Amino acid sequence: MITVFKKLAIEKYSYDRISPTQRWLIAISAGLGLYLLSLDSTVNVALPAITEDFGASLPVIQWIIIAYLSVRAAIVIGAGGLADRIGLKRIFLLGLIVYTISVFAIGITPNLFGIFGLRVVQAIGAGMTFATAPAIVGTAFSKEKRGIGIGIVTAGLALGMVTGTLAAGTLVDGIGWRYIFIFRVPIGLAVTLLSLVVIPWGNAMDGPSRSFDLLGLSLLLVGVVAFVFTLSIGSERGWGTELNLSLLAITVLVFIAFFIVELTVKQPAFKLSALSPRHYPVLVLTTFLAFLGIFVIWFVFPFYVSGSLDLGSAQLGFLMAILGTLQSVASIIGGRLSDRIKPFYLLTAGLIMASFALLWMSALGAHASLLDVALRISFVGFGLGIFMTASITHALNISSSERYASASAGLSFSQTIGSVCSVSIASSLLSIGDGGQVGGFLAAFQGVFMLASIIVAFAAFVSLMSWKNVCRVPVS
Repeated sequence: MITVFKKLAIEKYSYDRISPTQRWLIAISAGLGLYLLSLDSTVNVALPAITEDFGASLPVIQWIIIAYLSVRAAIVIGAGGLADRIGLKRIFLLGLIVYTISVFAIGITPNLFGIFGLRVVQAIGAGMTFATAPAIVGTAFSKEKRGIGIGIVTAGLALGMVTGTLAAGTLVDGIGWRYIFIFRVPIGLAVTLLSLVVIPWGNAMDGPSRSFDLLGLSLLLVGVVAFVFTLSIGSERGWGTELNLSLLAITVLVFIAFFIVELTVKQPAFKLSALSPRHYPVLVLTTFLAFLGIFVIWFVFPFYVSGSLDLGSAQLGFLMAILGTLQSVASIIGGRLSDRIKPFYLLTAGLIMASFALLWMSALGAHASLLDVALRISFVGFGLGIFMTASITHALNISSSERYASASAGLSFSQTIGSVCSVSIASSLLSIGDGGQVGGFLAAFQGVFMLASIIVAFAAFVSLMSWKNVCRVPVS
């Protein structure tokens, strides 16, 4: 294998001297890294089996998901800033190694609380990889071809969800839930080896600039966990309870402290001033709103398929595979188009398509055919694929090359927070609208999807209003 790579003239140290072949190999490596991470979608399918195996309650078992998302959201910010200082490849490889070791350990751990702890470790590895994969591709590709490189990365993310959705049921029912973690180990090892060989080490900053803002990262982690606690308890026990209001106050105070630290320390974990402060926050807000609306597909839609349509897991897997496949195709198409027209136009177009598709899905009834549902959800996937590729490409284009990891980390953070908020809000709306009857749930489902459509339409409006200013931003 090493001999083959030598014949391809793999450049080990500098991005400036890589060949076109190596450039594509770098994009494939980064895409496979996100493919590996998106296989975590299998965990949602395995939750009932894990609950039964350990005899745990739902409020306890949900922390398998909450702990992972909370820590990943916080770590991705710190990992992005650190990667910009000590090198993208170092953090990317470390993330893959930590992730691979942790999923193996989870697969063999007999204790539930041990699994909780290892999910935190897994989230640390995932945060490192999420922050650096798009940045590596952005560094390897020139602005004329950056879009297609990012398209490969986001297509890998979507394909991982397709694979995870289709494989999860077979693994859980056939050989046990532990194998949804263990089967990722050989994939992780292969991606790590490929990345070690084909991705250049690049340059790292010297001296004091390599210091790390541990205080800022710690405050961010505490703030995110408190925020997720607030959403979780609010949706379960009510938003006006004393405990929930206390958690909300803690969240606000911790985030205020975080921003004070970031404005005063010499090397902050997240340096907004280096990321086009007039335009990058608009992109982060747009991404947050997009996932606040679109994520209902992954949380609410499965209950509609199983409850209202009375379909099984095979049909649900088929529909989610349609979503992921169209998202992958649109990622490649969006990447090609991003190299020809301004990505900001494309991400707005993707949001408009997703908004109309969500509105179309809100009209689904209890007797919709499988083909009808598949057609409607395919448009959501296509719009999402266009949006994700164009948004990441645009974030890199308006940022300096020294801050690519921070730029992609900020988008990943906003995606995760938007998704968590989406679950909490949708859960509350469903509990209000569902009176314990199928008809009650269906009305709530339609209302949630209509609201999601409005939120995504507002995201499109925000991006549309920023077109004039964005046209003046120089492309890096």
